[in-house]
Amino acid sequence: PAVDHLNLSMYEDELFCLLGHNGAGKTTTISCLTGLFPPTSGDCYIYGNSIVKETNAARQSMGICPQHNVLFDRLTVTEHLRFFQKIKGIRPNKDHVKETAREIGLGEYLGTTSSALSGGNKRKLSLAIALCGDPRFLLLDEPTSGMDVHSRRKCWELLRRKRKGRVTLLTTHFMDEAELLSDRIGVMKEGKLQCCGSPIFLKNRFGLGYNLTVVLDEKKTLDETNEAGELGKDIAVKERILALLREQLPDTTLVRQTVREITFRFPQGSEDSFPDVFDALEANRDSLGIGAYG
Repeated sequence: PAVDHLNLSMYEDELFCLLGHNGAGKTTTISCLTGLFPPTSGDCYIYGNSIVKETNAARQSMGICPQHNVLFDRLTVTEHLRFFQKIKGIRPNKDHVKETAREIGLGEYLGTTSSALSGGNKRKLSLAIALCGDPRFLLLDEPTSGMDVHSRRKCWELLRRKRKGRVTLLTTHFMDEAELLSDRIGVMKEGKLQCCGSPIFLKNRFGLGYNLTVVLDEKKTLDETNEAGELGKDIAVKERILALLREQLPDTTLVRQTVREITFRFPQGSEDSFPDVFDALEANRDSLGIGAYG
């Protein structure tokens, strides 16, 4: 079976993440929770309503961002938000639509049709639609796929702000996304739940250490690239940040690097040094061209 004897409890004010590779059963789980696929056995209760026996009542509290965008090509961003607010029983308000679009990073695209949006902006619109009506149960199936680094970070910040007063279920195959966002993580493989717990618990039990991802400031990065070329930028940014981190934690290693994102790993048992590491990063943030980290 695609989902095999899954048994989970999720709580209000909590962001729960289902982590697993493609085909692990994450999307099928969401399809069962929303009533799209009837389960062959078992049930799920959402704020006391059975998804099998009281599907319509259970769906009243849901907001869903599906894995694939479900958008109308000829409708603009504004028209999408107004339309889905009406479906949720809310009278569309111009200021509220603008604020919703601004929060998600679509403030400049209010009059743009969805067919003209980039893949990342289509995901933002799908996420904004899921938040329409302030749902108590928010289901997000790989919501940041296709987004650039900064857009992903902004969406993470938005989800952190929005988790109060609701249950949020997120699926992803990115470990950093699960770790940064989640209160608890459930790891799925072949339809079965392999383990479940807080990021700290899972790291202590199974992990190799702690990952720190540094996102470089776009303007500063481009300036350094123009002055010193790609190799010069690598030396000026990556090596300087690594040297700074090794002053606090000598066993820090480089995990991977993209154009604007560098990931470092701290060894297990180094938690007491984290405050000094973050203080050093904050003190040198501008000089190193760091836009964000976490």
